[in-house]
Amino acid sequence: MPVQTDMLPVEELSQDLRASRSRISELHIPAANQMSRQLLLSGILRELNDNDDSRWACWIANTPVKSLLSESARKTGHHLLQVLARETREIAPLAIRALQSGRSHTVVVLLNRILADSEYHQLEMAARKGQADCLIIRIDS
Repeated sequence: MPVQTDMLPVEELSQDLRASRSRISELHIPAANQMSRQLLLSGILRELNDNDDSRWACWIANTPVKSLLSESARKTGHHLLQVLARETREIAPLAIRALQSGRSHTVVVLLNRILADSEYHQLEMAARKGQADCLIIRIDS
């Protein structure tokens, strides 16, 4: 008697595989907690600078990273390529371009909104193409 195995439908299987190999990480920080935001961002940037990859980390936002850090963290000399968007809607397309280029080992994206599924998918595909990671930091108000 043949043994029947339970199999996932193709769309569920591909979603599970995509999730397990995702190059995107997300961090949600409450806007009201400035101290946590400063500590988390400082720690993240320090770790990204210690990366053995010869490529730089890239910060994409409409706010300079130094304005979000504590005074002592601003003086630590993080090496970070900053790309500042003029408008919030430009952030995701800029991140996609940066990820695709492969010139950064990690692209850090600061957002104040949830990404659409299509944007998330485009970021994932761009990260794979550029062999880079993407960290989405969302500051919730």
